[in-house]
Amino acid sequence: MKRLFISLLLLIAIHLCSNAQVTLLLEQPGTINYYMYQSGDIISIKYKTGEQGFFDAGEITAINDSTVQIGGINRYNFKDITAVYRDRTLVRIFSGTAIIFGAGFLGLTVVNRALNSENPVLVPGAVFIGGSSMVAGGLLSVFKHRKFVMGEHWRLRTIDLSIIRPSMQK
Repeated sequence: MKRLFISLLLLIAIHLCSNAQVTLLLEQPGTINYYMYQSGDIISIKYKTGEQGFFDAGEITAINDSTVQIGGINRYNFKDITAVYRDRTLVRIFSGTAIIFGAGFLGLTVVNRALNSENPVLVPGAVFIGGSSMVAGGLLSVFKHRKFVMGEHWRLRTIDLSIIRPSMQK
């Protein structure tokens, strides 16, 4: 009975300390494709005001029902955000690795052949392998970011989980 009472007190304490927060949802309507952002996450957006548009990226500091605040300074309306950019982590890693591999392979081959007094120092096969790896890494770096254009295919909205407990709203 004591264990049950202690467990119940522990669950009540956890429930009182828990804090639900507003979640920003980047979703593709009609499908199950979505990405979630919360306060503290990094986001990159393209924002349009009048004729000009600009790019902003940083940590999300606040999310409201129709705005998002980035970096504690700039607040943007969802209707004025034209695009959201997400990093492709594996592409970024493979791109950097290919460039480093190509430069390292070419450099080590040249140093090895120079130390062994072999002529020519630059062998066509080594130049081909190292150069093609660096070019592939450079071309791959173009695809580091994925662009989600707001409109018919993607939209931003919020999910407010704090409405379950009105005392949690600020």
